[in-house]
Amino acid sequence: MITAYGGSRAHPDRDDFILGEPEDALNFINLAGIESPGVTAAPAIAIDMVKILVEREQPPVNPNYKIGREVKKTFRTMNVEERKKAIAKDPDYARIVCRCEQITEAEIRDAIRRPVGARSIGAVKMRVRSGMGRCQGGFCSPRVMEILCEELGKTPLEITQSGGNSYILMEKACMKNGGNV
Repeated sequence: MITAYGGSRAHPDRDDFILGEPEDALNFINLAGIESPGVTAAPAIAIDMVKILVEREQPPVNPNYKIGREVKKTFRTMNVEERKKAIAKDPDYARIVCRCEQITEAEIRDAIRRPVGARSIGAVKMRVRSGMGRCQGGFCSPRVMEILCEELGKTPLEITQSGGNSYILMEKACMKNGGNV
């Protein structure tokens, strides 16, 4: 498998980002021409664009809104006592799937079960770092695939690297003696 890398390369017809509402297309906001520094600039751009929308739409304030989200401590950053407690609460913490990054089965299952859960090997990787280590998923990807199958009720033939048609396995292989692999 070849890993994929992300970046922004859109090239505008000028030497600057194209941001904001154009005069000839009301209620449309451009976010275009954001070349390489766009990945770094994205949070600031988002804040500016949200200000435009809030100014125009004046949405009501939700008094129950909670800023941020709960971030669970990763197994690799836990001390011995925290690891013991995590394993006592969920035995899947005792099974390391990605040795390079010390990612446990519990963390992978959690990434899949979240409200916007992972549905591919690449999505698991982006959420918990499995496959980000020295072996680039050479050892853990088969187990991550098994866990995805178990959690999603799919066969290995339905699991993708990054969604769409990025299937990892194309068909069942047959052994010489007629058995299935």
